[in-house]
Formats: sequence, structure tokens, C-alpha cells
Amino acid sequence: MIGAGVAPNEFTFVKLLSASSFLGLNYGELVHAHLMILGIELNLVLKTALVDMYGKCQSMEDAAKASKLTPDYDVFLWTVVISGFSQSLQCREAIAAFHEMETSGVVTNNFTYSGILNACSSILALDLGKQIH
Repeated sequence: MIGAGVAPNEFTFVKLLSASSFLGLNYGELVHAHLMILGIELNLVLKTALVDMYGKCQSMEDAAKASKLTPDYDVFLWTVVISGFSQSLQCREAIAAFHEMETSGVVTNNFTYSGILNACSSILALDLGKQIH
């Protein structure tokens, strides 16, 4: 693509980040580095893809850092953060993120509930799961 003189844009990088989550963290970090080198502006969709890639690669410290690169959040980004923590067995962090999401006024969806209830079941927080339900 670049060899043909076609510059990648944010849509290109969303797809590359998605593929990187299957290929491994090294590929994802390389894509992230290219984002920065090329000066691609981090919009909410691209930031969500970046956080999702880090989460799927079990690098939640990097995912949390990436989520804070801009002040923008929506239900999709919060859900990716919560699900990433839950899948990485960092369930207390998932619950903290869920509470932060609620405090920020973002409305949850079914996928958010799935992620947070998975975290509650992983740490046997049945009372909290019932409260959320």
C-alpha cells in the first residue's frame, strides 16, 4: 500500500490493529508506533481499536494507558476496557472501570454487562453481580 503511494488513514489502522490482536503484541506495538510516526489523529474509534488490541494481547497496562491518550470515552471504549480487564483476570480493575463508567454518565449496553458479570463471576462476587443485574 505504502509502496504504491497510498497513505494509510485511521480506517486502515483500525483493521491493522484488529489483525494485530491475532498476530501478537509485537505486531500491535509496531502498528501503534506507525500511528505515532505518521501523526494519525487518534479518534474514538481508533483509540477503541488500540485498547482492544492491547487487551486481547493481555497487555492491560498498555490498554489502560492508551485509553487515557484522549479524554473521549463512549460505551464501546468502556466495554473494551472492562472486557479486557476481565479476560486478563484483573477483575477488580474491571469492576473499578465499570464504576468509573457509571460515574461518568455513559450508559451501559448488553456487552458491557456481559463483561462486568464475567468479572464478578471470576472472583465469586455474587452479591455485586446481583446488584448489577
